[in-house]
Amino acid sequence: MGLNPNLPVLVPAIITLIVISVAAGLVLAWNDRPQIRMLVSRAWIVGVVIIVSSVGIFWISTAMVEGPKRTMVPRTLQQQQQEELRQRLKEGGH
Repeated sequence: MGLNPNLPVLVPAIITLIVISVAAGLVLAWNDRPQIRMLVSRAWIVGVVIIVSSVGIFWISTAMVEGPKRTMVPRTLQQQQQEELRQRLKEGGH
């Protein structure tokens, strides 16, 4: 079982989301001015949108770079390996 390739983006995104949420919660809890509450709420929404979109961009770019997952070895490669094996056996081994 290998490492999850999405962890390098998910862990910082979750940590940043927790930090932003705690900071926004503290400011909203200690401040009663409507202007500041509105600014903090909007900043929190913008932060969440940026985090979610950056994770989405990472997944899309990773999928574009890696391409579709192949479960089968191409036939030409199989034939080439079989031919190399036959040549080795003809020549007497390794």
